[in-house]
Amino acid sequence: WVSLANGESVAQEFRMPGAPLAGLSVALVNRDPEGRPGAAVWRVMDSPTGSSGDVLRQGRAEAPAGNLPVWVDIDVPLLPGVEGERLLLQVAAMNKLGAALRIGMVKGDRFKHGRLWVNGELTWPDQDLEFVVHGAREPTRSKLGSLWHLFNSDWRWVALGAQAFVALTLVTLIPVLLISAAWRRSNVGGIPSRLR
Repeated sequence: WVSLANGESVAQEFRMPGAPLAGLSVALVNRDPEGRPGAAVWRVMDSPTGSSGDVLRQGRAEAPAGNLPVWVDIDVPLLPGVEGERLLLQVAAMNKLGAALRIGMVKGDRFKHGRLWVNGELTWPDQDLEFVVHGAREPTRSKLGSLWHLFNSDWRWVALGAQAFVALTLVTLIPVLLISAAWRRSNVGGIPSRLR
């Protein structure tokens, strides 16, 4: 984790998801000797250059008291944008004297080429904030998009052929199964007349 005193901030670049941005989940906790919860001010900005840029969305999230960061879900007023566009998530601490806002970190490189700033200074190239970006649910648009992508891909004819084969198999298999089940039922429980 990274610990922030009141007014200190951490910022992480990320890319716009395919659907409009609708939520964030951030690993937060307020470590306070008196056990008081804290708060974090979050901002989603464009033109990422550390802690500057145009603020697109902002709000406040409560950070529960404790020792280890827990996931806090944040609803973001719907933010449309170009898929893959670089954005910046900034989280600033709002806590009492003697308390520290802790934010979860992951070692590795989850956000490729996503730079990380602590108090406006570029740092830790092999670490990222532990957060998740949620896009708005658009099932119809997503399904149409996946079908269009499939049609334009190199495997479109193979995939369409497989889909047609499955559809035709189901169309012919279900009536055959129903007829055979009805046929078997007509002979069960009776003795054929020629054997009587």
